[in-house]
Amino acid sequence: RTRRQKHLSSGINAEYGGPILPVLQYEDLNTVVKDLRTKEKPLVTYLFSNNAKHIDLIKKRISSGTLDINDTLMHMMVPTLPFGGVGNSGIGAYHGKATFDTFSHAKSVLHRPIEMESVNNLRYPPYDAEWKQNLMY
Repeated sequence: RTRRQKHLSSGINAEYGGPILPVLQYEDLNTVVKDLRTKEKPLVTYLFSNNAKHIDLIKKRISSGTLDINDTLMHMMVPTLPFGGVGNSGIGAYHGKATFDTFSHAKSVLHRPIEMESVNNLRYPPYDAEWKQNLMY
């Protein structure tokens, strides 16, 4: 690697808080996948391609909060499309209903009719000798 390549590589590992979008050109998409899978999961992965095989490969092999294909901002304009991170890039999804779901708790409730409780006596102690004997066989 040249000094410039090392400098660019170290900059790619940083998280950007401003309007900086590193654009990298690769000769082989498998190299991209291999390289990206060694790093933390990004908040957004941007792919510009019309090649269906390339798009499918990135969809299946790269984990990120959002995958934008041939666009950089429209995912924020679709209220039904959640936006959020995975792993170090964030937890949860925010946007429209996804925001509500993220900050809500779905409560589990099990409600059985009490009328059938006598049928369930086998579940509860104390167990008599006959019950224990039947359990052994």
